[in-house]
Amino acid sequence: LDDQPTMLVQPALAAFIAEGHLATHLRRQRRRYKIKQEMLLAAAQRHLAGLLDLSPDPGGQHLVGYLHDNLLARMDDRAASRRAAAVGIAVPALSAHWIGPARRQGLLLGYTALPERQIDTVVRQLARALS
Repeated sequence: LDDQPTMLVQPALAAFIAEGHLATHLRRQRRRYKIKQEMLLAAAQRHLAGLLDLSPDPGGQHLVGYLHDNLLARMDDRAASRRAAAVGIAVPALSAHWIGPARRQGLLLGYTALPERQIDTVVRQLARALS
């Protein structure tokens, strides 16, 4: 929020990085995110077939679920995002991120903040909202 961070914390941050703590944290988070992504993909395969097409991604904190032709025939990604929001699931429309007309319709599915035990339930709820 500030373009001039306090000088008090900068030495501590420099030591945190120099001592390898940041690298350790990043490795741990990457492992956790990989597991969650695999869980999301498995749940999507069970519940979202014919609605969204997802593919694995080697990095990041979300996947794009492209609207399957079956779903696209009934609604665009903005309507799909609104339906999900109506049941408490935030999946922004991909088309909102295009400059100019959207070339693909999809939903951004974030998974890193979602507890592992809730992934299948939330994906099932999303499928119901889109059906």
